[in-house]
Amino acid sequence: MSDGPAVLAVETATDACSVALALGGELRSRHEVVPRQHQQRLFAMIHELAGSAPLAALGLDLIAYGRGPGSFTGLRIAAAAAQGLAFSLGLPIAGVPTLAIQAQTALRRGEAAPGSVILSTIDARIGELYWALYDCTDELPRALSEPAVCRPEALPVSRLAAEVASGRPLYLVGSGAAFADAMPAGLPAFAGSAPALLPEAEDLVPLARACLAAGEAGSAAGVAPLYVQGGDRWKTLAEQGRAR
Repeated sequence: MSDGPAVLAVETATDACSVALALGGELRSRHEVVPRQHQQRLFAMIHELAGSAPLAALGLDLIAYGRGPGSFTGLRIAAAAAQGLAFSLGLPIAGVPTLAIQAQTALRRGEAAPGSVILSTIDARIGELYWALYDCTDELPRALSEPAVCRPEALPVSRLAAEVASGRPLYLVGSGAAFADAMPAGLPAFAGSAPALLPEAEDLVPLARACLAAGEAGSAAGVAPLYVQGGDRWKTLAEQGRAR
């Protein structure tokens, strides 16, 4: 982990409760799969990373949190914790889509190759999945679509096929990969699948630093979990920009 702004990052949108602390070129992290225990574990994990030092003495520059989509309860836990920390410490805050964090986790763990396209997914329950598409040509994943939710058979075949038309491999990662057999037959073949992968807070750190460098971090008052509702028609980023 290269030196950069000091970041405290939290991610609780899935069954995993994940925390990372990046200080002076050192990265410390805790990652536990503890369904429905995030509320009990989150601050304990933060204090385990901080050790005996109070958070105010760490010289933090940024608080970061996974915005979702994911478990509504988990999103609220991360957002509330990050907001409270940012208010109390007087720090800016950066919210990053959980699907982007997961794509970065896949790259770091070798579950997807650099230069590929990643279909990052999370089981949304009731037979649906959250998903977004990421271009992994650069150092960090770049969104090719906004997070969306749909039934697996409704994934946009033409869009996915267009992104891998140049021969780039397509990887399927995250808990939504359990629906692979229900996905449309016309989808490009996946170069690999990682259904057990969960987003990790240490992968939120570089994404949050990029937000800060781009001037996209905000105040604690602007915390906004990303709730993606069923029935929304999938749109490209360009289409969503025209609709604003």
